[in-house]
Amino acid sequence: MAAKINISKLLSQISAFGHDANRLAVAVTNSTAENIANQAKLRAPVDQGQLRQSIGKTTARVGYNVSFIFANTP
Repeated sequence: MAAKINISKLLSQISAFGHDANRLAVAVTNSTAENIANQAKLRAPVDQGQLRQSIGKTTARVGYNVSFIFANTP
């Protein structure tokens, strides 16, 4: 006897997996960017502390999974 498959339920589950995968990718991107920014702060010279204080990152989000590390001091 063949099993009955509910196509709409299956498609809904596949769609939910895609959203969960996107959220997980964003979480990994944000965590990695945070680690990179922290390492950059630790390695920056501390003459007056301006460079170290100016290091930061942008936050990735679902739909735009990009994060930038930056320093606002020359």
